[in-house]
Amino acid sequence: MNTPREQSLIHGHPFVIILTMARTHRPHILITGRPGVGKTTLITRLIPRLPGRAAGFYTRERRDAQGRRIGFEIASLTGERGIMAGVDLKSLHRVGKYRVDIETIDRVGVQAIRHGLSDPSVMFIIMDEIATMELLSPSFRHIVLDALASSKRVIATIQQRSHPFLDQLRSRPDIALFSLTMDNRETMADRILTSLQWRE
Repeated sequence: MNTPREQSLIHGHPFVIILTMARTHRPHILITGRPGVGKTTLITRLIPRLPGRAAGFYTRERRDAQGRRIGFEIASLTGERGIMAGVDLKSLHRVGKYRVDIETIDRVGVQAIRHGLSDPSVMFIIMDEIATMELLSPSFRHIVLDALASSKRVIATIQQRSHPFLDQLRSRPDIALFSLTMDNRETMADRILTSLQWRE
C-alpha cells in the first residue's frame, strides 16, 4: 500500500516525511532544512550508528579570524580534502560572492561517491550537501543519479531552495524527505534510523 505523505507533530511542530514508495521498501534519505540548522551535524551523528560501512563526503564552512564566512571545504569520509568555494578563489564559476572550484568537487566529492559505489563492502553513500555549488559540476549531477539508481542506501542533505535538479530528486518515488528544524534536530537521527528499521 503506497503512502504518498505522512505527517506527525513534535512539540506542536510538523515533522514531515514524504514517502512515495511502498512501506515495505527502504527509501533513500534526503534531509532538508534552513542553513545553519544542523544538517551536517546530523549526518555526523548518523554515520557511526549505521549498520555497515559508509562512503561519501561532507562540507564545512571556512571562516576567517573575525568569524566571517569566507568559503567552504569539502572532505571525503576517508580524509581527502579541498577548498571547493571561497571569496578569493580563482574560478570562472560563481555562486553569490563565492567562486567555486569544480575540479575540487570532482576530485574529492565525486571520487568519494564513485569509490563507495564500486566497493562491495560499502552499504551507505553519504552526500552532504547536494546544493547549487556542487551542481555546477556535471560529473557530480551524474554521480548523484548513479548513486540513487544503485543498490546502496543514499543518505544526503539537500538544499531547501527550489532548483530544477533538486526538485526532481525530491519527487522521486524512492525518496524519503526529512525536514530538519531547531525543534526536532535532537531527535531526528533516531527517527531516521527508526523509519528505515535500522537499529544500533
